[in-house]
Amino acid sequence: MKISRKTVLNVLLMAFVLSFFVTPLGYHGKILLNRIFSFSPDVIEVDEEKRITDYNWKLKDANWEFFNFENSRGNVVFINFWASWRLPCAAELKSIQNLYDSYKDKVDFYIITDEERLPVEAFMKENKFTFPVTYL
Repeated sequence: MKISRKTVLNVLLMAFVLSFFVTPLGYHGKILLNRIFSFSPDVIEVDEEKRITDYNWKLKDANWEFFNFENSRGNVVFINFWASWRLPCAAELKSIQNLYDSYKDKVDFYIITDEERLPVEAFMKENKFTFPVTYL
């Protein structure tokens, strides 16, 4: 009995799809696909920029101490809300790291999460992210 090329391709496709559900490779594959197929945000024109008017935010730094968001008044601010368990968030963090590496001296970065500090620190170390994390 000869196996057709179509059958072989179908079996390979099914094995590929199943690998996303039953192997650790699936998680990293989903992140890669999310990076490839995610949209790129539009560049905002200067006259359309939004300004922060309320600086009374209850945020904690890496030492779990409250800090004054007022220090960023008048500065360029990058704000991102994320969670380590959300696939789109995990996919965008590499781009945020690249942005941070390029602009850390010119922009105030607030990468905000509501997760506990120790799991976040482990996630950051495992993925070699160095941008500062801010906690709610």
